Amino acid sequence: MRVVAQEEDFVPSLSSEEKYGFILLEHEPCYRTIDAYSNHFGLSNKRVPLPYVQYLICYTRKDNEYFFHSFQDGGLRVYFSDKPLENLEQKVSCPWLEGKYLNSVRNGMICTTHEFDPDVTNKGKIIYKKSSKKLFDIVDYQISTFWGMQHCLDNNGPDFCKDFLEAKVEEICGEKFKKLSKVSSASNSFLYFLNKTKSILSRINTNRLYPTGKTVFINKEFHKDWEIKEQNHIIESLNEFKDAFLRGMK
Repeated sequence: MRVVAQEEDFVPSLSSEEKYGFILLEHEPCYRTIDAYSNHFGLSNKRVPLPYVQYLICYTRKDNEYFFHSFQDGGLRVYFSDKPLENLEQKVSCPWLEGKYLNSVRNGMICTTHEFDPDVTNKGKIIYKKSSKKLFDIVDYQISTFWGMQHCLDNNGPDFCKDFLEAKVEEICGEKFKKLSKVSSASNSFLYFLNKTKSILSRINTNRLYPTGKTVFINKEFHKDWEIKEQNHIIESLNEFKDAFLRGMK
């Protein structure tokens, strides 16, 4: 799984020590065993092929601790695409496993466990229940929770269920993707869905816009030791020059 992009910035309406952030990750096509329900086969574990999967996770960082934003603040959104995400204007689909109705209502937003949900006092102050010293722990927990949920394949109709289960992973990013996405999912540019998250957070700061000049495209593997670092534009430019030079040598 790779880190595609990340952003952190101060939110004026919060304390100067708090930063709002999002991290965007992507997993390559693969098979995954899920807890699935269908009228055809009942409740059972099913091995399903998946295309590229993107996870958009929102959080707050304060005093080097990370706090998940929960469902109310656009905490986790999941999307599918038929090719790797290269820019925010690229088209993605809401996850087929959530059904067409939820896709059209939630726009990819997932309701996971409320263990991390913040409480709001009568004075409007946000009190977080749980934090983590590493962003990795929040990402790992929320993605694992999503895939551990029960998914109802009947939400998209019997034809979808059969077509999906019989597909192979090498087909899932081709014609199968177009067919399944058309039947079961809301589709739009990733930027559109990102702005849906922004609109939810408007109560935190009405002037907050995504993406901004602070958005950093990272394209690095995500692992336990991964840390947020300021983008070094000199190193980035040198690497781009090196890549261009090597392409010219071929």
